[in-house]
Amino acid sequence: MRTVFLSLLSLVLLLPTPTRAASPDASGCFLMAVPVGKAPIRRTRPFKKAFQHASKKRWQRASRAFDKGIAQIQQEAQAFHVLDDSETDLPRLRDFLKRHVHAPVPTVTIQGDDFRFVPLVLLMAARAQCEVGSPQRGMALLNGLEPESHPDLRRALATLEFASGSPSETIQRFKSGRLGFGERLILALATAGTGDATSAIQHLKDLQRDCIGPRQCARVRRVARQMRVLAPEMETP
Repeated sequence: MRTVFLSLLSLVLLLPTPTRAASPDASGCFLMAVPVGKAPIRRTRPFKKAFQHASKKRWQRASRAFDKGIAQIQQEAQAFHVLDDSETDLPRLRDFLKRHVHAPVPTVTIQGDDFRFVPLVLLMAARAQCEVGSPQRGMALLNGLEPESHPDLRRALATLEFASGSPSETIQRFKSGRLGFGERLILALATAGTGDATSAIQHLKDLQRDCIGPRQCARVRRVARQMRVLAPEMETP
C-alpha cells in the first residue's frame, strides 16, 4: 500500500515556475480543448475555485488554485507515508478513499497500484499552466495519463509541446491517426514554427476552406495572426 501513496505524492508539481511568461500571441494555448461544460467536477472541492477562475480566463489565479488543490491532497496522502505497510492508518485511509475516490464526483481515481487525479482536473490544470507560460509544468501534470483516458489528451500534449518550443515534436505526434479540426490548427502553427512556410500556408488554406460556423472560422483567423508572429516574413492568405 505504501507505493500507492508515494505515487500520489509524485503528482505534485515540482518544476520551477519561469520568471517570465511566454508570449501569448504565439503560444497556441487557447487551442487546448478542455470541455468542462456543466461537468460536476467543476463544483467539487478542492478544485471549485480553480475551475471558476479558469472559466473566466483568470489563468494566474486558476494555476495557483489548482496548485493549492493538488497540494491539499498531497498533504492528506502524507499521512500514509509510513515505514511499514502494516502501520497504515486504515480509518484515515478509508476516509480518504470515501472523499476522493468513491465520492459521488471523484477527484482521484485508482490506476493499478497508483492514484491519479481525474483527467478533467489534470487537463484544465495543464491548460492554466500553459496560459501562464509554464507548458512544461503542464506536461508534467499529464505525464502518465493513458491515451484512452480522454479524447482530447493528444491535442493537449501537442499544444503543450508546441508552447514549450518543440514544434517538430508536435508534428511527429500527428503522424498517425485522423486529425480533428483543433489538431489541424495546432499542426498549422507547429509547421509555421519549423519554418516550413509552404506547408504551413497550405494547412491554413485547407482550414479556411473547411471551417464551419463563426467560432471555427474565428479560430482559423487567430491562428493566421499567430503564424505571422512566428514567421513575420510569411504571407498568410
